[in-house]
Amino acid sequence: MEILNKTELDGWLNERREMGRDLTAVKGTPPTAATYDDGEPLTRPINVAWRDVTTGETFAIEYAV
Repeated sequence: MEILNKTELDGWLNERREMGRDLTAVKGTPPTAATYDDGEPLTRPINVAWRDVTTGETFAIEYAV
């Protein structure tokens, strides 16, 4: 799946890395119409956001379906 806000996400992740922060992935249900490249539906949880462990700030990932 394509990440629509990839540029912003990469910038946010790089800022946290430069600050030496720990991050955790937030898992969630994939969008209803999401599929793998071969067309098989996604059924397992996917990363829907990243959370800064120190501040609790969360950056949501926006996917194109």
